Amino acid sequence: MRECMHQCAKLRLEIEKLNKINMNYEFENWFKRLKCKRSNLQLQEKRVLNGHFGKIYGMQWSNQRYDIVSASQDGQLIIWDALTAKKRESILLTSSWVMTCSWSPTGCLVASGGLDNICTIHRVNCEENHQDIHKSNRNASLNRGTFRELSHHEGYISCCRFINDGEILTSSGDSTIVLWDVEKRLPKITFADHIGDIMGISLNKGKTLFVSGSCDSTAKVFDPRSGPTCNITFAGHMSDINAVKFFPNGKSFCTGSDDSSCMIFDLRARCQIGYFTDEENRCGVTSVCFSATGKFMFSGNDDNYANVWDVPTNELICPLFGHHDRVAAVDLSHDGTAVCTASWDKYLKVWSI
Repeated sequence: MRECMHQCAKLRLEIEKLNKINMNYEFENWFKRLKCKRSNLQLQEKRVLNGHFGKIYGMQWSNQRYDIVSASQDGQLIIWDALTAKKRESILLTSSWVMTCSWSPTGCLVASGGLDNICTIHRVNCEENHQDIHKSNRNASLNRGTFRELSHHEGYISCCRFINDGEILTSSGDSTIVLWDVEKRLPKITFADHIGDIMGISLNKGKTLFVSGSCDSTAKVFDPRSGPTCNITFAGHMSDINAVKFFPNGKSFCTGSDDSSCMIFDLRARCQIGYFTDEENRCGVTSVCFSATGKFMFSGNDDNYANVWDVPTNELICPLFGHHDRVAAVDLSHDGTAVCTASWDKYLKVWSI
């Protein structure tokens, strides 16, 4: 009996500690909201996508429907219907150490990559898009295959982005970026101007240029039509660049870094034109994206929230609270009506007005 009473007392103390932690957490979030700039943009949590059993490392919206693909270290890619918060499809990966995922423009292919150094391409159920797939012989041939494995990198795959269903870019910890012929499973061009791990890539609106961010603290812009040499190099960050994203008009781009800041660089002026940082919370930036007009920028942090920034004024509008671990990815839906955040807490959250 005495031992039982002792255990009950210990349990009560633990519950009190947890309640105190939760109250402090909520108070801190409320206090931060008060200090943020007031704006007409009031995003609310609309959907919670629950189904992964491991940390979520990658996520992207489809260009075709309100579908989301997410990659988790539970060894699965999950295709979600963001409107209903239900799974459309689940793909079991050969390696659970996945770091990135991506949709093809037609929405019929998804790619993933990670610590196995291989970019794997999977065909997903897309009856609605079959007509688009069969417009070319190349894509029709690709549609008959179940998947493709692209193996050439000597380091982990940090990011992959489709140019079209027949071409994909992959960035790696081996400091290179490869443009692939998907059907032939062969590299077409290798870009090797960085001297550190490459953590992210982003294509411009016309998919003629791409920008890369690296652990060498630089961002580089490439034009595959002119060969493997970098066109412009942008410097300014004091630490690793984890994420890059082109502005909607394709004439500038944003970077997110471990130095707790985001920067906007302009291709025409060839210099930095924007700087974003929260002086009161110095945590690394893991991911970035823009609203459809470019008025707002969203950044995921290695803390448990994402930030919403006013681009013209470089001011923090408000944080998006709701996750309980690192926010690994943030992305905007194809029509600009919703933002999704993915976290190590195993949840994806869809935010909208």
